[in-house]
Amino acid sequence: MKEQLEDPRQATLPECKEFVKHKPEKYDRVIKSKYKNKDGKYNEVIVDFYSIATAYEIVNAATAHAFKKLLIPGKRGSKSTIQDLREARDSLSRAIELEESEK
Repeated sequence: MKEQLEDPRQATLPECKEFVKHKPEKYDRVIKSKYKNKDGKYNEVIVDFYSIATAYEIVNAATAHAFKKLLIPGKRGSKSTIQDLREARDSLSRAIELEESEK
């Protein structure tokens, strides 16, 4: 198990060469590919919240807001885990309202 570093941006695979080369942003994370490449290793890619939301086609802004809070609750700044979870819940309630109003 990897030692958890103080900076949550560095908490996942800090040895990734590309991750070390660029200055990590608040939501950047290194993700290993699902499958091994022809060399028998896993490729690594740097993603942020926005690239994940785009990949999953999250278009409702309230859903996206909740998703962001749920990815790293309590680690984005001054808010606690509980506060982020409550705000995510509130955002999901709003997302439901928005979805229902479009029907």
